[in-house]
Amino acid sequence: MNRVQQENQRPGHSDWPLTDPATAREIEGYASKTSYNRGEEVVFFVNMGNGAAPGTNCSAPGANCPRYTLEVFRMGWYAGAGARRVFGPQQLPGYAQPMPVLDASNPAYAEFGLIECQWQESYRLSTAFTTDADWVSGIYLARLTIVADGAQQPHAKQSYIVFAIRDDARASDYLFQQSVTTYQSYNNWPGALAGGKSSYGNSSPFPDANPTGESGIYARKISFDRPYGIRENPSYLGNGAPANAIVSGREAGKYGVGAGEFLTTLNHTHFTSGRGQEYNFVRFLEREGYDVTYATNVDVHRSASVLLNHRGFLSVGHDEYWSKSMRDHVEAARDAGVNLGFFSANTCFIQIRFEAGAGGADRVIVSYKSDADPCATSTTGDCPGNATKPFRYLSVPRPEHWLLGVLFRDNAAEYTAGTPVGESDDYFSADLVINDASTWVTQDTGLQSGTHLRALMGYEVDSLPDDSADWRPGIKIVGASRTQAGLNSTIAHTTTHDVASGATVFASGSIQWSWGLDNYNADPVVYPDANGVPFDTQLESEPAKQITRNVLERLRSRNRTDVFALGLDNGMYWRSRIGGVWQDWQGLGGGFLFAPAVTSKAANRLSLFAVGLDNHLYQNLWNGSAWSGWIHLGAPAGRTLTSNPAAISRDGVTTEVFARTSNGSDFEIWRLTHDGTSWGSWQSLGGGFKSGPAVSSWNSQEMTVFAIGLDDALWNNQWTGGTWSGWVSLGGPGQALVSTPAAMSRGDGKMDVFALGANKQIWQRSHDNGWQPWASRGGVAGQGPAVASWHANRLTLVAVDENKKPMVCEWDRGVWSSWTGQDGSLISAPAAVSWYGNE
Repeated sequence: MNRVQQENQRPGHSDWPLTDPATAREIEGYASKTSYNRGEEVVFFVNMGNGAAPGTNCSAPGANCPRYTLEVFRMGWYAGAGARRVFGPQQLPGYAQPMPVLDASNPAYAEFGLIECQWQESYRLSTAFTTDADWVSGIYLARLTIVADGAQQPHAKQSYIVFAIRDDARASDYLFQQSVTTYQSYNNWPGALAGGKSSYGNSSPFPDANPTGESGIYARKISFDRPYGIRENPSYLGNGAPANAIVSGREAGKYGVGAGEFLTTLNHTHFTSGRGQEYNFVRFLEREGYDVTYATNVDVHRSASVLLNHRGFLSVGHDEYWSKSMRDHVEAARDAGVNLGFFSANTCFIQIRFEAGAGGADRVIVSYKSDADPCATSTTGDCPGNATKPFRYLSVPRPEHWLLGVLFRDNAAEYTAGTPVGESDDYFSADLVINDASTWVTQDTGLQSGTHLRALMGYEVDSLPDDSADWRPGIKIVGASRTQAGLNSTIAHTTTHDVASGATVFASGSIQWSWGLDNYNADPVVYPDANGVPFDTQLESEPAKQITRNVLERLRSRNRTDVFALGLDNGMYWRSRIGGVWQDWQGLGGGFLFAPAVTSKAANRLSLFAVGLDNHLYQNLWNGSAWSGWIHLGAPAGRTLTSNPAAISRDGVTTEVFARTSNGSDFEIWRLTHDGTSWGSWQSLGGGFKSGPAVSSWNSQEMTVFAIGLDDALWNNQWTGGTWSGWVSLGGPGQALVSTPAAMSRGDGKMDVFALGANKQIWQRSHDNGWQPWASRGGVAGQGPAVASWHANRLTLVAVDENKKPMVCEWDRGVWSSWTGQDGSLISAPAAVSWYGNE
């Protein structure tokens, strides 16, 4: 089990939610950092409204200081409890900390709207660990509870402090990014009418309690050295939304006070709503047992390497505010092969800068949006001075769809008007509409093109650019969802595309995707539909979960290769390489004569074929979790199989198997086809061959079979639209070819064939607008080869050396690696497949 699975088997504590939220700031706090590596001390700063005066010695005899308790919870699944208490309750003295000066006498506030607490530290929490089970990476909530005494402190008011625990030394499958820069950009602590400011004028109305639109004065600098408040802006509570939605949302939203947008949504019709996006996604990840570690986007800003220990990067919910370094680092990780999952929208929209604050480095966000922005004249793509802008409007533009594939729909002239436009449209939900149910994204969901998934698109959405010439190469449209009726109609898109490094990029196009995964705090009246009618928001659905599983599996296994071969006992053995790491060999039983063949119809589905000791064909099926066991498929009447088989699934429905057969006097290639329902009859392709066949296909209406002829040269027979070309010689490399060939197509018109030469080297001939000359791939092989491709720019070549050890050679964007030895002892050539090869 991975650490997340082990952690979630521990007893949870369901009493973690606030029972009496401190909505009037009776108790509040923040941490010195947004995240801490395991082993570091977490420093808390806590303000208690009726606490002791600063400097009071609360440990002195007779001191009468109010007190509060500190508890810390790791957030997850825990059999539905949702969290586990890892510290406390620890009772501590409460102090009234000094408030920042929120008027013109404070130059930083007057000029920049900067609100920065410089409080005395209240407690240091050790995360020192002695075992892997201690302080597992996660999102943590510290709960502050006033100790009620019936007089000075009549109520046990509560609030949270949120922080992440990283595990920088551990390579996990996924890195979950907590989007704290967006939390802070919408945080107007200490409240709209108390002088609080966010990055938005409409939530910073002080001193005017009734501004119009953005007429409030927003902050140009935002500090992490302050608590997260909740938003209740009286001038916007009407705003066109149903009254019951507003009342319900305000009430439920109070129970996330102090946790930013982890539990709730700060940017929802200008009040805090009761349900967020990140915690729901965390619950799903940990319920399903995914191997995940956690960090914040401040960490992504600071480190170019923070993503490289992981196979997939996850951005969830509302991830709007990015620094240039964040963008650079995520793109660099993608280009190094890290897969990206954007279960979010309005993502990477606004570029920010970081500055040092009173609490240390990177504690202040510079977020100044105006026509006088110095970014308008920047030629570096960075933002000098106190300025920032949407990435797409920099003088060196970096539109977000260059990264995600989709982009936020705003009112800009070059993009179709989208959502939100006008505050009354800022709370809708629309159905996700499946555009193409044939992709790997919707595998095993039962969904059809045109199927609706209830209200998973909103409250902000992303779309493809209107000009298809600006789409990412090879992008697939999984969902095309109309999100609004009337003049402001737009189509939100759910997409996936691959890049040259082999990385996959998935974009949900919706902030509230995670509501299809987990119903925590679902409120049936907060979210009206596009027509303003409240509806049941129990949106959790099995199809949405399965789509997410498919995406997560893709992000984890994008460069997966499975290898099969016969061991010293003639039994079948299987080994996988996942994310560059080879797993142990596993035995699949049986006794066989020749090398196996393997093909894949879809992600996490394998069909394995081998010739038994009776010279008959056998099949073993992998369904994603278990093997079927060996199934007898026989042989052509009056003939026996005399070579390894070859197999292909050229269209995701049919399966084709080829093998050399003999009636005692000839050595023809025969074919057996499964049409998706049943096996047909054996058919002869004729010829006479020394080797078994190989087969490859670059589209559903084409496949090419290869074999070594009696003249020791390579021959091929091409099937196009139901017609075979007949056998044609492709010659040889100037020496005899002495093994069964291996073949792989990595794109339309592109095909590579490999075979072992008499000099024990592996030789290659490639088709790319015609057959290219033979080239040596070197090596000293005794068996082989096999080839797999998980991307158009990737080939994995596997052979067996003279000592029966497997060896691997890789082709990466035009460059071949040297051969490297692997564990195992094999007596046959291998077979290899990548689930996500030629699609």
